[in-house]
Amino acid sequence: RRDSPSTERRDFSPGVTDPVARAATLLLAAIAAQLVPLPPSLAGWLSPHADAARAGVQLVPTAGWRPLSIDPPATVAALGAVLLALITYRFARATFDGHGGVRRFVRHLAWGGALAAAVAVVQRAATPTLVMGLVPAEVISARPFGSFVNRNHFAAWLLLIVPVVAGYLIAHLRHHLADEPRWPRRLRYVLRSAALPLVTALLVITSVLLLTLSRSAVLGLGAAGATAWLLARRRLDWREGGWLLAVGAVGAALLLAAVSIDLDAWAARLESTLTGGPRPDDRLVIWRETLPVVADFWAWGTGAGSYGLAMLTYQQSRIWVPHLAAWAHFNQAHNHYLHVLAEGGLLLALPALLVLATIVRAAGRALAHDRSEIFWIRAGAAAALAGIAVQSLWEIPLVMPANAVLAAVTTAILLHEPRAAR
Repeated sequence: RRDSPSTERRDFSPGVTDPVARAATLLLAAIAAQLVPLPPSLAGWLSPHADAARAGVQLVPTAGWRPLSIDPPATVAALGAVLLALITYRFARATFDGHGGVRRFVRHLAWGGALAAAVAVVQRAATPTLVMGLVPAEVISARPFGSFVNRNHFAAWLLLIVPVVAGYLIAHLRHHLADEPRWPRRLRYVLRSAALPLVTALLVITSVLLLTLSRSAVLGLGAAGATAWLLARRRLDWREGGWLLAVGAVGAALLLAAVSIDLDAWAARLESTLTGGPRPDDRLVIWRETLPVVADFWAWGTGAGSYGLAMLTYQQSRIWVPHLAAWAHFNQAHNHYLHVLAEGGLLLALPALLVLATIVRAAGRALAHDRSEIFWIRAGAAAALAGIAVQSLWEIPLVMPANAVLAAVTTAILLHEPRAAR
């Protein structure tokens, strides 16, 4: 039987034809190219400022053939993180496409996320300087959240979960309550079904996200909400029985999370942003001092993962950190897009831009073709990725392998094509 237009295999299906995987493979190849040893004359011609950057941190100059990266071990680690994310994406796409299970996975993600968030709060209260209550952090000033040393990175992990779980909750209630006109029965269903644990998990995850006091994550959460509304507004129908209760349940969970936060702590956090002298995390200072790195390494970059080493030479500001009794060192650009330009130049920026553009294009087609309730989970995944994109204006959350892997799975949820839909 010939495939009808509604069942034909579209070009965002997995495998060798998957454009997202192809674009990500180009990004992997670009990072690997930074590790290829080159003759000194060729390396010096391609990256004339690399030797000066190395000289600032090496007692003995590099002799013989050398790669474009000024910190090869860090570039190998970055290559491994991107490879891990790509492999995760391919396996997730193959699983969701061939066997389904998106709803089951999101349910487990909700329970696991809520458990991890609760454990992180307990760990933070009981052992504030230990990772998972067991391992001392390498940085004295670190105050870990669960298995994350940086609270902004942990908030990013939670940010990837909240919109997806919210989308699943909406899909679940719409599916089961679409034909139920009476409100008492709708409310009874919510209280007696899996919807109530889902609302509870959403409340816990969102509350802990706010407890991190991550300003960038809260902005990302707002961007995720705006994205979800833009994607879903055409699908909302006032005549349907389930959607109003679904949106109300999600809104109630988010509202309860918002009123449960420490307003005094947030007020102090915002005040420190608007007042005071130079700080080690002053974004404008860090961005301004990153620009010379971008200008000197605009073509090939310093090497993925080498930003901290490069800034030992390029950092000009001297900011004293009293609680460390040491001078601040800028080890990240606090802007993922600027960070990629500094570490990769056009060599990495162009493939990374291609990956983003390919995801956006494939997401538009996947959302437009989906007429099932899975659409709401897809919309949640798209909102989560949009939130991370906004948070990345102030942080570099996806350098963490845990966040990169979860972002890869979120992308697979957004783009997956079940076999029955082909």
